[in-house]
Amino acid sequence: MVDLRYLSALEAERTRVLRHRLVWYCAIAAGLISLSLAANLLELRRGSDTEGERQATLLDTASDLALMVSFLVGLGWVGWRRPPRLGLVRVLTVLWIVVGSIAITTQPIANALSIGVDNPEYSDAQRWIAAALAGFTAVFVLHFVGSLLIPLSWREAMTPVLILWVVASGIALVVHPTSLWWVKVLAIATFPLTGLPGVWWSWMSYQRLGERFHSRVLGEKYAELSSELVYARRIHESLFPVSLERGPVKVAYHYEPMRDIGGDFLFIHPSAYSHGAGLRPVSIVLIDVSGHGVPAALAVNRLHGELQRYFQSTPGGSPGALLGSLNAYTFAALAPQGVYAAAFCIRVDAERRRIEWAAAGHPPAILRRPDGALEWMEATAPMLGVLEPEAFDADERSASFEPGCAALAFTDGVTEARTGVDKMLGPEGVLRAIREGAEGTALRERVMAGVRRARGDGPPDDDALVVEVHHAQVYSAVMPMPGAASEPTRGGAGA
Repeated sequence: MVDLRYLSALEAERTRVLRHRLVWYCAIAAGLISLSLAANLLELRRGSDTEGERQATLLDTASDLALMVSFLVGLGWVGWRRPPRLGLVRVLTVLWIVVGSIAITTQPIANALSIGVDNPEYSDAQRWIAAALAGFTAVFVLHFVGSLLIPLSWREAMTPVLILWVVASGIALVVHPTSLWWVKVLAIATFPLTGLPGVWWSWMSYQRLGERFHSRVLGEKYAELSSELVYARRIHESLFPVSLERGPVKVAYHYEPMRDIGGDFLFIHPSAYSHGAGLRPVSIVLIDVSGHGVPAALAVNRLHGELQRYFQSTPGGSPGALLGSLNAYTFAALAPQGVYAAAFCIRVDAERRRIEWAAAGHPPAILRRPDGALEWMEATAPMLGVLEPEAFDADERSASFEPGCAALAFTDGVTEARTGVDKMLGPEGVLRAIREGAEGTALRERVMAGVRRARGDGPPDDDALVVEVHHAQVYSAVMPMPGAASEPTRGGAGA
């Protein structure tokens, strides 16, 4: 899709450069021609050796005067009327045609007069070849100097050359007749060569101007986007809750996005700042939106608002009811745009010593008992947004959650961390990272250490979120894991 604003800005930049360069070209050309005019006037005052040289000097003086007036008129027109880019191209085209026609007409005659029409030292062919070269040289200098300064497209730079070719052909046939037909053919055939170097240089400058503008725009857009992403990341990270460190239920987490912002998200209710936090049942919600970067973060923002709305209206809602509400919202608001989400909803009631959960297309969590036994907390439903609300069944489950128990939940950025070309860390790799983790290290840190070892020196290839929940009345987060529990059981007690 063409960006009209970009094309408009590029056209404005080309107009600015063309106007600036055209002014300089006219001013420089007028200044150089004035020097030539002054030299011719001094030559006339000093006097010439022959009548032919005097006439040649007079013709050069008249030609320089006409050229200087042409450039001054062009300079005044550009400065006064300030036409758009196409108008500037027309001014330059007309200017080149006028000054080129003057040079083609006068320079051969002046050259012929200076060497003498009947000079026996030169043959007829030599005289007219020299005359044609004089005209061609004048056209080449005028056109090439302008092309060095002014960037034009290939078509724009070639147009005045083709028109001058027609003018030069007519002048060669009518104004400067000669009986040597091959001289005429040679002059007409070789004239376009005078403009090709200037056309090539002007077109290359035109291309470089576009490339420089494109690079500058990309740099500005990148800086602007980077600044916006920094601000967006601050907003996105402000949605993440503060870890719960008081009360019988403690929640801590580690989040590592693949990009500046990502699609993994954590919600805790009640928050650490709520009155009585830690005394009431605690709900923890992990959400992993499909995709990465800004689109996923936008979906996270909308789901965060839906979670706030849900807990305001239903503060004691169960994980199954919450999952059903999130599915209905995702199906109606996000699925039409191709956005889906995996979610893991946990509710811990420390007083009743129960943990309840419902998971939609999410990797299984791990329930760790005080004696080191491990149990899988499996997903209970498909991804959010896939099924209509009427067909969605959260299938909530529960298990005992005694003091000293811990639950470890993580998004697929953990289990899908690459350990090779076709190999991922997987759930077994998570268990291995927990068992092999350094003594005195929290469970979540052991898992993230395993993820980093799997990735090696490579960057994150997915968002990774690890959440640790434990009943901490008698449990320490850094309690070493006994070796007795080697494999987790499925489903959890009381599922």
